[in-house]
Amino acid sequence: MLFRSGSLILIENLDRWSREDDLDSQLELRKAVNSGVELMFLSENLLVTKANFNDLNVRCVVFFGAVRAHGESVRKSELQAANWEKKHAAAKAGKPVRLNRPPPWLEWNAEQGKYVENTAKPKIVRSLFGLAAQGHGLLAIVRTLRGTPTLTTGPKASWNLSTLRRFLLSKEALGFYVPTDGGQPVPGFYPRIVDEKVYYAAQGRLAIAKQVKRTLKRGEGNLFTSLAHCTCGATLLLHGGR
Repeated sequence: MLFRSGSLILIENLDRWSREDDLDSQLELRKAVNSGVELMFLSENLLVTKANFNDLNVRCVVFFGAVRAHGESVRKSELQAANWEKKHAAAKAGKPVRLNRPPPWLEWNAEQGKYVENTAKPKIVRSLFGLAAQGHGLLAIVRTLRGTPTLTTGPKASWNLSTLRRFLLSKEALGFYVPTDGGQPVPGFYPRIVDEKVYYAAQGRLAIAKQVKRTLKRGEGNLFTSLAHCTCGATLLLHGGR
């Protein structure tokens, strides 16, 4: 924290000063008062200055206040972790529950108690899968999306290959909840926004593109790569053999 020398800072109580380890909290407090700042903790009715920081009565109040604040922080963190674990367990069981990181094209409707599509993003997602199903590569899709609002927000939000690949390969667009711990995807948790045929057509195209890239990397490419097709419509690939 940066304070101007000579300032008097009013703080509700010691809990508000820091939730760090008690020793680290006292170190930061010492730095503050050594810089010429005075801190008034209202609940404790305690004024801490450079002149009285080493006073035993002040140090005891500050120390035990820091211990209490750090313990409270740890307790809240554990409760929050347990709460999210409970929610994810409910999601794995297929029960409707609000999660911390849902797909960006959905929003929680408190009145209905479930996720619903937001206004514009589902249309963008459907266009992504449509382009992929038609055989457009990831780079071509990224170029097509220039000027299109991103699905996520923030200073680093952008259309790039890794983000696009993550959205296209996830089964969330089909309505699956995908556990972050690697568990089995749960169907019917989210509303499905992409037709199954389009989704799996996109997966097929992406798999073909990946295989072609591997083939070319091994130096086994030829002029007919991705041009020759089977009578079923699938693209023929070159496979090495002996």
